[in-house]
Amino acid sequence: MLTPSSGLFRLVYSPLVLLFIALVFASVVSGNPVLKNLEFNGLLKMGATERFSFHNKVSGESFWLKMGQSFDGLSIRSWDENSETLTLELRGQTRSLGLKRPRIVKLELRTLAEIRSDPVVAARNAQQERVEEAVGMDQFVGYMVLAEYDKARRKKEREKAILRSLARKAGSVDR
Repeated sequence: MLTPSSGLFRLVYSPLVLLFIALVFASVVSGNPVLKNLEFNGLLKMGATERFSFHNKVSGESFWLKMGQSFDGLSIRSWDENSETLTLELRGQTRSLGLKRPRIVKLELRTLAEIRSDPVVAARNAQQERVEEAVGMDQFVGYMVLAEYDKARRKKEREKAILRSLARKAGSVDR
């Protein structure tokens, strides 16, 4: 029996449990917040495969989906290319979502030779080569400094060894 002094009564009527029940009820009544916070950002079509880009405005999470694939229970029910609208489904609830920027841009494919002859790419490659050359020069200078330091250290060790040897000989002469 539920009496105010029973542990079950305190559990059922605790503020946290009541808040949880209210939140669950609010989400059921108002619809799924995940569906409400999604943006349909883009579409990538390669051959027969279409991938759709989504962004959650609240969490900041972005992800891609293709037809037949699901992410955290979210799946694409249909895609209308003419109106650029998707129908999404999440846990039995559906929502239509239009493309955020209503345009599809075709990807320009170029050969490797065309890319390399592009002046922007050529300039970036030349800059990268200069950086690599400078890094290589810095490494070379660093090795030279280390080599000189090592050479000076070995010379100092030889001098100490000679001085110890002379001190030993001088000590044996004095006796």
